[in-house]
Amino acid sequence: MATRALTPFAQRQSRDNVSVRKAPGRARDWRQVLLSQDAEAIWLELSILVQSAEVDPSIGYEQVTQELFLHLLATDRFSFYLQQGFSDSDIREDLISVLSG
Repeated sequence: MATRALTPFAQRQSRDNVSVRKAPGRARDWRQVLLSQDAEAIWLELSILVQSAEVDPSIGYEQVTQELFLHLLATDRFSFYLQQGFSDSDIREDLISVLSG
């Protein structure tokens, strides 16, 4: 009697646990993204921000996103936002000012 190997299935996630990259039409606020400590989700949100900001496209969105991400990590800005109780809009405004400056 021949038997087939079992096919592994990933555990189903609840809607609350679906990350930003898996639900592109439904963005979470910045505090949620930072609290998740999900580097890919943070990168995705930064990339969206860079593409929506008035950035010179000849520089390259990926390069600008990378420079912004590294700057924010090096200055521990993500922790600062959470420790100081920045709101979603406060974080977004500060990121835009960093991007513009």
